Amino acid sequence: LDTRRGRGKRGGAGDIRKEIIVDVREFRSALPSVLHQQGLLLAPATLTVGDFVISPAHCIERKSVGDLFGSFASGRLYTQA
Repeated sequence: LDTRRGRGKRGGAGDIRKEIIVDVREFRSALPSVLHQQGLLLAPATLTVGDFVISPAHCIERKSVGDLFGSFASGRLYTQA
């Protein structure tokens, strides 16, 4: 699975499927369930970059505030971006 490409697909009449690639480790949180309840299609995958791929050009790295500060302090955030 190419994690650098989002899974938005064109359907009939140019509609874009509302599908999000979700890192399998994120299923421990409530967010994937909330997204699914809102009608989004979720495709689980082990991602090397980001936690959610929402388009071919955009991915999201979800962090808690404590983890964000720790990533800044250690310099790890710069390798994750």
